[in-house]
Amino acid sequence: MILAREELRDGMVRTAKSPNGATNPLSDPAGWPAITYGMGAPVTIRLDGETVELIPVRAAHTGGDTMIRFVNADVIMIGDFYRNYGYPFIDLANGGSLKGMLEALDQTAKLAGPNTKLVPGHGTLIKRGDLVPYRDMIVTVAERVKTAIAEGKSLQDVIASKPTADYDAKLAGSTSLSANRFVTELYEDVMYADLK
Repeated sequence: MILAREELRDGMVRTAKSPNGATNPLSDPAGWPAITYGMGAPVTIRLDGETVELIPVRAAHTGGDTMIRFVNADVIMIGDFYRNYGYPFIDLANGGSLKGMLEALDQTAKLAGPNTKLVPGHGTLIKRGDLVPYRDMIVTVAERVKTAIAEGKSLQDVIASKPTADYDAKLAGSTSLSANRFVTELYEDVMYADLK
């Protein structure tokens, strides 16, 4: 039995119906979630003495983000809206957004206690205190991109200005490819925010 966000199931169905969709592994309805849930509708599962909460998150990394909280173990799987190497990945093509990523980080910080183990989708275990500098970095770089857009700069101009430069050496696994991808996502999110 597969449980997932309604948005994830919808994306799988769209992929199956797209050109060449029949050749995509996601096209088999047997692999589609049978039980779905949406924003504002967390799911609680009680199993073997543990309480597991599936907590929908506003569109952050994608449109179908979910945190999984193991209450008794004090562990939260936070997914891909946090990574402790390289720059964040806001998957705009699949519903991700800057606003959602910031809200998801805030929601995680409120939900986690000082000793809660946070498990990102990519990277090593972190604690609540690791979220603050990560969020601050996102906000700082996003503000730099917004300012450049307001000045009429093109995407190429913004990338060339290296708005991530002071974070590049501090961020494990950061590469110019990762930085440029992140800046491009921020640029596109800001430019097309009114269309969402």
